[in-house]
Amino acid sequence: MSPEKTVALCVLSFGHGVVSPFQVKNVLKQKDADVSPIVNFLHSEFPHVQLAAIEIIGKQGNLDLLFDLIKEKIPTAALLEVMKYLHQNPKKLDSAVVFLQSENPSVKEKAVEMFRKAGRTDCLGLLLFSNDDFLVKRAKRLIQNDHKS
Repeated sequence: MSPEKTVALCVLSFGHGVVSPFQVKNVLKQKDADVSPIVNFLHSEFPHVQLAAIEIIGKQGNLDLLFDLIKEKIPTAALLEVMKYLHQNPKKLDSAVVFLQSENPSVKEKAVEMFRKAGRTDCLGLLLFSNDDFLVKRAKRLIQNDHKS
């Protein structure tokens, strides 16, 4: 099936609030597919559609769209999914430092992982002032390991 038809079928399903893992997988296999029609579903009212759209855009689309998305109020599950892909553009991660101060431990943990994968341990300095001793030790270790490299 052509890349255009694969994306069109996925968009049609998303429009009806249906996510087929098979269709998502097929879209991701299409390396030269134009996934721009899927961008509209980054704000879907259906959480499972939104997560699938984030995955497709994160793996094949424009990461700037995901950086724009984190500036908005989105559900935690969607935020965690977006954070999986942001490390691919380390230069823009400065806008994501606020997640290190999140009250949600899952968001904070994902942020640490994101900065580590991006090689931006310089951004972890905020954690040195945390009330969580484990987080402080981890931040120190990551920063020291980065300086040794």
